[in-house]
Amino acid sequence: MPFAEYFGVASQAAAKDAASWAEAVGPAWTARQDYLASCMEKAGFEYHPVELPVSESVQIPSGTEVAVPWLAGSRELVEEHGYGLSEPADFLPGMMSDAERKNLEYVESLSPEGQGEYSRAMTGGEDAYSAAAGDGGCVVQADLLYGALESAAEWDDSWYVEPVQGMVAALETLTGSTVAQVDFETMTAIPAQVERDQRLKELDAEWASCMRRSGLSRGAELWSASEPLGPVAAFGLAISTGADGSVLPQSDKIYQAGEIPADQQSLIGSQYEVEIAVADFDCRAETDYLVRYTKIQFDLETDYVAAHREELEKLVATWQQRQSD
Repeated sequence: MPFAEYFGVASQAAAKDAASWAEAVGPAWTARQDYLASCMEKAGFEYHPVELPVSESVQIPSGTEVAVPWLAGSRELVEEHGYGLSEPADFLPGMMSDAERKNLEYVESLSPEGQGEYSRAMTGGEDAYSAAAGDGGCVVQADLLYGALESAAEWDDSWYVEPVQGMVAALETLTGSTVAQVDFETMTAIPAQVERDQRLKELDAEWASCMRRSGLSRGAELWSASEPLGPVAAFGLAISTGADGSVLPQSDKIYQAGEIPADQQSLIGSQYEVEIAVADFDCRAETDYLVRYTKIQFDLETDYVAAHREELEKLVATWQQRQSD
C-alpha cells in the first residue's frame, strides 16, 4: 500500500527515539524503582521494582493492512471457528510485566483499610497508582531524589509525528471516526466524527442489504442504520454477544473494569458468534468486499501521497540523513 514506505520510516525513527530515551532515563528509573521498594518495605508493604517500559511516542500503523476484521478464507473454517478467539479487553496478560502483576495482586490482597494505608505510603493520597495524588509518600520522595523522568531526555519528533498524523487522519475517512473523547463528568464517550468516503458508504450499504437478507436473528438495527459500518459492525456484535446469546446494550457509557462480563467483551467461539461470522462471510463474498475495500484504500492513499509528496519525501530524506549522522 502507498503509505507503507512512509509509516515504515516513521516507525524506525520512533523506535530509535524510544531506545535513546530508554538509554537516557534507564539509570534514574532503576534507582527510582529500587528506592520505592526500599521505602515501601520500611512502611511495612511489598513493592516489586518495575522494569522501564519502553514504547514509541506515537502509535504507527504498519501500512500493509486494511481495517476489515479477519475471517478465514473458507466458509467451512468460518463455520467451525467464527472470528476466532480473543482475550477480554479488561485484562490482557501480555500487557503487564511480572512485577506489575505482582504489585497489582498484592494490593488487591489487602483489606480496604490496608489498601488505603498502602496508597498513603506510596503517594500520600487514596489512589495507589497516581503519582500526582496528595503530598508526601514514597513517590514524592523519589521525585525529589531523582527528578522527573520526562525531562531526562527531550528531542523534536515532529518531523515524523506530523506526517504520520496526516496519513492516519486520511485513513479515518474509511472508518468515519477518530479516537473518542471522554466526558469525565458523565463517563461517556464522545466520538469525533469525520465524513466517511462516499465509495465506502456505498459498499457498506450493499453489504448491509445482504445482511438484512441473511436471516440473522440479531443485529437488525445495525444493518438497517442510515449509514451502516460494514463488517466491523458484525465483528463488534460478535464480541458483545454473550455465551447465552444476550447482547451488551449499545451505549456511550465508559465501563469500569469488571462491569462487563468476559463473554461480552471477547470472542469465545459461541454458536451465536459463528452465525454472525458466517453471514458476514457470505455477504463479503456476495459484494466482493475485501477486494473493493482494498482498492478504495489504495486509491485514497495514492491521492494523498500525490498531494503531500513534498512533505513525505522530506520525511524520507530526514531519516536517511539522521542514519548517516
